[in-house]
Amino acid sequence: MSLYNSDNYKWTFIKDLKVEGKCNRVRVSGVITTFKTKEKFILFNVDDNTSVVTCLYFKNPDEKNVFLVGTLITVFGEYEINRFLTEEEKRIKVHRFSICKDVNEELYSYLGTFTQTKIRENDLTKAEPESGAMEEEAVKPTPITPSKLSKNSKRVPLSKETIRIKLRTLIFKCLKERVEASLMLRTDTFLLTQEKLYLTFLDIFEYKPMIAFIEKENVLERDDLRLAVIDMARMMLINPLSMHSQEDVEGSKYEINREKVLELKDNVLACIKKAGRLGVKMDDLFKEVNSIYSTQTFMLSKEFIWEVADELYNEDRIFLSEKTVFHYLEKLY
Repeated sequence: MSLYNSDNYKWTFIKDLKVEGKCNRVRVSGVITTFKTKEKFILFNVDDNTSVVTCLYFKNPDEKNVFLVGTLITVFGEYEINRFLTEEEKRIKVHRFSICKDVNEELYSYLGTFTQTKIRENDLTKAEPESGAMEEEAVKPTPITPSKLSKNSKRVPLSKETIRIKLRTLIFKCLKERVEASLMLRTDTFLLTQEKLYLTFLDIFEYKPMIAFIEKENVLERDDLRLAVIDMARMMLINPLSMHSQEDVEGSKYEINREKVLELKDNVLACIKKAGRLGVKMDDLFKEVNSIYSTQTFMLSKEFIWEVADELYNEDRIFLSEKTVFHYLEKLY
């Protein structure tokens, strides 16, 4: 029974996971971003906003899969490196898990992890100084001014999966702006449906919000953007017109699927309408809309879906009874 005692598992942020000695029992909480079901086990990724880790869970023969994309989960397990794997393929071997059904559980997990991290840091600073270190302690440190603090302080970088979601969202925004601009220029509906819209990889790369995001998050690998574009093609939002190599991505040209792009607002509205009298919470709307495009991973960010819902609100097609609960306006539409 002591093996499964919660006290035996160290609260840890994913970015701080380390393989130390023979026993590396850890406890992490986050959102499931991807999962892959096999005959005897399930592989799933957990993102806690500091990084992403792969988890391995050996299931029972009749056990149902509860590891769905968007599920908030707390994992208890052993952080390990299989001798057949490289260093980059570390994973958590899951001993047990807990599905979080209350947002307060997520807050509790973060507070617990933060508290234990601070305790470990204090224990290190309280360690006895080595011989010859007394003179260094006597020297007063130079005070840090606010300007120096802002330059030297570093925030936690976004995980790879989060960057991919943000890139896909920015591509969708770029497509949406192009389609809406063409609607404003054309008054003849028939000609508008016959007209085709195109853009190149370079158009996407030079999209101003994309440039700002790449600079802010220090996205150095162009492969990240290339993979995001491929994801959009899988969603059938764009159709590639020419084959290209990885070295010549700038030469790629795509046709915009106008109908698919415009369907997003209708999809958001349909999900709100489907929720009925109770309305739909933002978190549920985020999962529901993304499931239309992919059941394996999130395609669009929560902020972007909120923007679309805000457009519907400004058009008097929905209303907000609470801060994050959307309702369909049946009287008007």
